[in-house]
Amino acid sequence: MFNEESYYVEKLQCDFTDKDKESMANHPLAKPVYGTEYYGSHPWAESIKENVLADIERTLEEADAAFDLQLEITRTNELHAKRQADHDAKEAAQ
Repeated sequence: MFNEESYYVEKLQCDFTDKDKESMANHPLAKPVYGTEYYGSHPWAESIKENVLADIERTLEEADAAFDLQLEITRTNELHAKRQADHDAKEAAQ
């Protein structure tokens, strides 16, 4: 038996490209992600595969001590919450 599944990895705010920002402006509830399609090239996957494996095996060590992952996750979540609230307020005003 074979099963195909789509997958995604949500981007952090620090990873947003100009294209992501433009898309978010046009689609207020969209969240930029990597890998939304099963088929196709995913060059980003090669760049993170070792970190993902190390995280699963609980051997991941932060290479960049100045990068605060939890802070970036919090910043990204706050941005999306604000976007949702702005969208809801706009909908309620109509």
